[in-house]
This record gives sequence, structure tokens and C-alpha cells, in this order.
Amino acid sequence: MARNVRILDEKVINKIAAGEVIENPASVCKELIENSVDAEATRIDVDIEKSGMKSIRIADNGCGMSRENAIMALERHATSKLTSDQDLFSLHTLGFRGEALPSIAAVSKFLMRTAQQQELIGTRIQIDGGKVYDVSDDQISPGTIIEVKELFFNVPARKKFMRSYHAEKMAVNQIFLKLALSQPLIQFTLSDEGKEVYNLIPTNNIAERIATLFGRDFCMDLIPFSAEGDDFKFHGYISHPQLCRNTRSGQYIFVNTRIVQSYQISSVIQKAYGTLLPNGRFPIFFLYLTVDPSIIDVNVHPTKKEIKFSHVGSIETMLRRSIEAVLKDSKLIFDIKEQNDELKKIDFSYNIPRFTNVTPPDKKESASSNFFASQEETQPVKNIQPAQNPKPEPAQTIAKDIGDDDFLEQLESIIEHDHISTPSSPVSDQDNTTEQTAEITNSEYPNSSTDFTGIRIIGQIGKCFILAESREGLIIIDQHAAHERVNFERIMESMHANTIDSQSIMFPVTYQVDSIRKKALVAKLDLLRKAGIGITEFGSDTFLIDALPSFISYKAVTAVLDDLIEESQKTKSDSIADWQIKLAKMMACRGSVKAADKLEQIELEKLIDDLFKTRTPYTCPHGRPTIIRMTYEQLRKHFRRE
Repeated sequence: MARNVRILDEKVINKIAAGEVIENPASVCKELIENSVDAEATRIDVDIEKSGMKSIRIADNGCGMSRENAIMALERHATSKLTSDQDLFSLHTLGFRGEALPSIAAVSKFLMRTAQQQELIGTRIQIDGGKVYDVSDDQISPGTIIEVKELFFNVPARKKFMRSYHAEKMAVNQIFLKLALSQPLIQFTLSDEGKEVYNLIPTNNIAERIATLFGRDFCMDLIPFSAEGDDFKFHGYISHPQLCRNTRSGQYIFVNTRIVQSYQISSVIQKAYGTLLPNGRFPIFFLYLTVDPSIIDVNVHPTKKEIKFSHVGSIETMLRRSIEAVLKDSKLIFDIKEQNDELKKIDFSYNIPRFTNVTPPDKKESASSNFFASQEETQPVKNIQPAQNPKPEPAQTIAKDIGDDDFLEQLESIIEHDHISTPSSPVSDQDNTTEQTAEITNSEYPNSSTDFTGIRIIGQIGKCFILAESREGLIIIDQHAAHERVNFERIMESMHANTIDSQSIMFPVTYQVDSIRKKALVAKLDLLRKAGIGITEFGSDTFLIDALPSFISYKAVTAVLDDLIEESQKTKSDSIADWQIKLAKMMACRGSVKAADKLEQIELEKLIDDLFKTRTPYTCPHGRPTIIRMTYEQLRKHFRRE
């Protein structure tokens, strides 16, 4: 039966509008805190009860409102932040639509108290479910206080779909944390059931705000970066590969102090890490991007979580190059660390730490770390080269590792130019490094600022690991991962230069496939030939392999072909360059020494020497660590020699 079209009444319209903007208590907090920021508040206090479902109270010391403006602000699409449609492309405020306050008031028991600066009498407005019950005078300090009680009390269907109290509390904490990170000049407090959780003092150094929220141990694994273009600039911090996570929950993006989500930007940063991260692992980062408001459109999402750039390509290119450069210049050895209670309390599934009263180290304590230095400053340190190549590399910048006083003193002078010493080789402390300007290279081949000075090889254990001693402590090297890295870079360099040395084999290898696998393999024949594998079709279901590069055995080549076909069936759209990297990884893995392969002393020395010559010696091509370290100080602690 046909139904008549009719215009909805105002009550239904307001509830529908509220559903677009107000998803949960966290979204209420976000909208109200952003209003406080736009009101130029220097202090914002947040109090919640029952995860915000029972009560949310946001108080600020901002400019406040007159009675006339306060009443008008509760009307839909009433705002002081826009005068025409052109203002949408020159926004300098977080809010602009005029939807938040009426949407919240429509689905809660709402109270607003506000007063302008130097006013003796303020205004009190009470609304229940969108209906105004009271407008009266109020004694209140300048600023605004908004209380939201019994959220969704008149929309039971929406309330039914709320998550558990714990999940909603985590969401509130998450949005509070992001807003606190985006506005370090504002003092923020958060109380839960009357108990203070955070009291964040204002700071003009974002590093101090990060350290206060996440703790010192966490921050010592962060590396600063920055760059500037014609109409944009950015700065921030990226994590040591050791600090990667299995989700993107530790990634924070702020554009003109606005919290945004951008898979595109996240992917750019991910690519900058290259082979430093395993598949399925993601870096932690804090990105602060400042752009001309005219080149972005923030009016593309109901809750303003996403934005569009008019020309994002130049930003992405500079961002990737900047991060590649700092990773190239950083010491990325994986440390064996004892996580203290403070660091263990960080719950990245919700982006929020569960500890309180954490303060950053003072200037004297943190002087050795780039993280706590000025955002514009970097500390040059020296690079090393293997003895066979005396030509110095560019000056380097590192985020130093955490340690105690004597270890921190050592870090002031590490990364000196020196050669690798064997058990019978003397260690030289002479510095003959020349500082130069760092160059930006492809992320697959970043030059490293490796501190492998004066290494003494101890031997092989378990036919799998190589033990060595450095000036900093005990070094443990995974022989398979190390050989993988060496072979991978050799293969990639040879592919790019078309110089892979392919050798004919006396007895060609046959490789049989079914019709489906044959189709996948035929599509990759040119790729295999470029990698030095001589392969041709030999009948309806067989391929003949008659030439191989020197680093692949005839026994390993069939495993490489199996891997390639399997990957082809999973991935269809990668570029030729991506497939070259994938094939190089497969060949490097299959052609490298394995666990349980016994190596003689001269082979250990050669492998370590080759590893230290690579551009990225810290991880294998799949992102697993090649080297881990335990400092002398950590050893002393384990043996209770403090």
C-alpha cells in the first residue's frame, strides 16, 4: 500500500540529527571540549560518572556567552564561527556547523551555565530531551559549564546499543588523550567518579605532554622529525621499529590541531619504514601538520573525523622523505629491555595509558635524548664504515636509548668511525669521521648510523645465534636473519643495475605445476628471468630451470617458485617494483644460512662484516630484528651488582 509523504516533526528531526553527531559519551566530550578550545579556554575540566552515561560535566574558563547568544546557540545550525559558505575554506576553529549543542540537548538532560568576562551575573539554561525548562540568572565565574546527564534517556533504542561501561570509559579516555595531545598549551583535568585521573599542566613543548601521558621509557623510543613546504609544515615523532604494534591504535594525526583519521597518511608513514617492520605490524607516531586552511575541506564527515586535501601529493612526498631520512640517521638496534610498571600500563587498544601522575624528566636528565630536545634541534653524531671502505658517511641524528648515568655518558660519544675487530684485532678509538649533509634515499636502502665499533666476536651458540661484545654490552645476532639482509640488499642492487650473475647448471631442474599454478607462474616469468633464474616452459605442465644466480641452490629454487605462486594467488594488483621486492625477499630467505647450520669463525666474521656494510642492518627483509643488545648496565642489574 502506498504511503503518504510528510514532513517530520521537529522532535524527530532533532533526534535524527543527534544520531549523526552524537554516537556515545566520547563524542559528547569531543564536541564540548572542542567548543571550549574555540572559546579560548586555558583550562578545561572533564568529569564523568558511569563512563559518561550517567553524567558528563565540562567546565572551562573561556570567553563565555551572553544570555542572548547562549539561547541562540541551542538552535540548530546556529554558530558564531561562520558568516558565509566561503568561510568553510578558511576555518580557524574546530567547530563550525552549530549542531553539537542542540543535538546533545535533544537526547539528554542538559544544563548550561555561562558568563562572559567581567559579567557579574551569568545565565543558566536547563533542557530535558530538547524541551527548554528553565532560563534564569546564575552566579558563575567567567566561562562555561555544561552538564549532560542520562544520555539517550529518551532514545532507548540507541541506549540499548551502547557498549559496556568499561568500553565507553576507554573511549572517553581515548578522546580526552587525543585532545590533550592536540592542545598542549591548555591545562586539562579528567576525573572519573570524583577521582582525578589526569591533571595536565600547560606546556609549549609537545614532547613534554607526550612524556607526561605515556611515560619516559616509552618516549625514549621515539624519534623526532620535521619538514616544511610552500603552504604546509609538519613535525612529530615516530617510533623505533621495536615499538611497533599489531594495530594502528598508536597513530595520532592532527591537522591544524584538529584530530583526524587518515589511512592515506598512515600508509605513507608505513611505507617509509620499508623492510624495518614485519607485515601486519604498524609504527606508533605523532604527526602535527599545519596547512593553509584553503587547501583542506573539513566538511566531509558528520563528526569531522576525516578531511580532504586539494593537493595531498606534495605533503605525502615530503612526509615520506622526512621519515626515511630520520630512520636512515637513527640507531635502530633492538634492546633487551625490562619494561617498568609505568610502561606496562599503556593500553594501546584504546590509545590510553592507565597510569597517573607521570611527569617528564627535567632538562638535565633528558639532555642526552633527541626526544626531549627542541623540536627544531637535532644532535649530530658520527657514522661508521667498515674498514674496507674508509670514505666517511653523512652526519647522523639518533634517538638515544634509555639507560643509567654511566651508560648515558657513553651515549654522548657513540657512533665513532672505527673498524670491526676480531678476537685478535685491536680496538681503535681514533675518530676520523667527517660530518656531511645527510641525503635522502629510497626507504629500502636507508644508510644507517650503526654503532658497531670495536665488536669482538665470541662465537656461535645453538648453531643459530652469534654472540659478540661491543663497547655498549652483549650483542646477539640471528645468523639467518643477518644473512637474509645481506642477500636481500645484494639482490635488489643487482636487479636495479641489471647485473645479476646467472650461471648455467649442469643438470637442469624440472618443476611441475597444475593449470591454475601454471597461469600464475607464466605471469611472473619475466620477473624471474630478471632475477637471474633461467626458466622456460617445457611441455604442458612442466617448466625447465637451466640457470641460477650464485646465491640460490637448485634445491632452493623450487621453494622460491612455490612461494612466488602462493603469493601471486593472494595478491593480484601489486606493481612490478613491489613484486621485485617480494621476489628478492623470497630468494634471500631461501638462499641464506639456516638455523642449525654450523659456521666456522672465519664465516662468522665474514657474515657480521657483510651485515655491517648493509644499509639497513637492524632487521631482516621481513622486519624481524637481526641484532639485539643487552647493555652492561642491564647485565649488572640482572646479577644484582648495582
